[in-house]
Amino acid sequence: MSHLLLAIVTLAAPIAGETQARTTREFSGLELSLAGQVRAELAPSMDQETWLEEVAVPRIRTKLRTDQWRHSSYALQLNSSPDKLEWVDVYVDVDVGESGSLRLGQHKIALSAYRQQSNFDLTLTDWSPVTRFFGAERQIGATFQERYGPWRAALGLYSGENARASHGVGAAELAGTELENRSAFLDRGTYGTLHPELAGRVEYAGDSVRVSASSAWDSAPTPEDFRLRGTLEAHLTHGRHSLWAVGYAARASGDPAGVFGGLLEASVQVTQTLGVGGRYGWLTQAPIGTSEGSQATDFGARHEFPGGLRYDGSKTVALQGDIGVVLLDSVPITQCRLHLSFVL
Repeated sequence: MSHLLLAIVTLAAPIAGETQARTTREFSGLELSLAGQVRAELAPSMDQETWLEEVAVPRIRTKLRTDQWRHSSYALQLNSSPDKLEWVDVYVDVDVGESGSLRLGQHKIALSAYRQQSNFDLTLTDWSPVTRFFGAERQIGATFQERYGPWRAALGLYSGENARASHGVGAAELAGTELENRSAFLDRGTYGTLHPELAGRVEYAGDSVRVSASSAWDSAPTPEDFRLRGTLEAHLTHGRHSLWAVGYAARASGDPAGVFGGLLEASVQVTQTLGVGGRYGWLTQAPIGTSEGSQATDFGARHEFPGGLRYDGSKTVALQGDIGVVLLDSVPITQCRLHLSFVL
């Protein structure tokens, strides 16, 4: 516990902390940004008899972007945390017509409007385990995006291989395996035989409502891949109020029974500097017995109930914290986290 107290004092966090620093500079059309995070987390062990403390540096991201060349821009994002030196994004955007664009390289696939956000913009401290299970993950491929009035569409063709193993890991979990990080500099995972995956998303974005539907289909999935995934999403905003509702369905290559999940995430900007939010996420699996010959692992139902706040003290300082309960097959686990960020 002494190590945790030291981290708490260092990060100015009462129970658990995540410190994020971001600096951005522009040099004649080149934009360079730096973002870093240090996290300390407190949670009970599975037997509920002891408390586990963890101090980690999950993200130190450097991003270089330029739009110097006509009708195109380039982005490179590198994560250089001590235990995870890896590529995050490496892509080029090319304008197509008046309102279209084509993205080529490693980036998020065109699945789920909710997942297209940045983790730095979340009200709570981190992504839901539900999105980590279903994705969207980063892959190497191409995404074409088009806008027509309030309508938006995205269609992409990808390698089918999860590049970073941070999202879209549910199929591997069902198969009882662990994905390799194919973007790591050290102990890099290897790419197997490519099996193209097609993903698409259609959205309607009005003044206060945004609805979308998306799906992804893998032509020849391995046991670590989803064969088919789909989402239905709605984002409602009214003044300072925001509500996300997302539903997921997926079928892994070794689990024809299917997996289902969803989340509700609400937030209110109480003042210009203070926002509060809460989320309910759930994940359940169709009975294994209904699928003859299924090789999937039965993990039971999972639920999460985090709530927290975000305080933006100025343009350079923000503080996020949440406390929540995760139910793993009816066993409650409490987690406490704090996230301090500042922009230089």
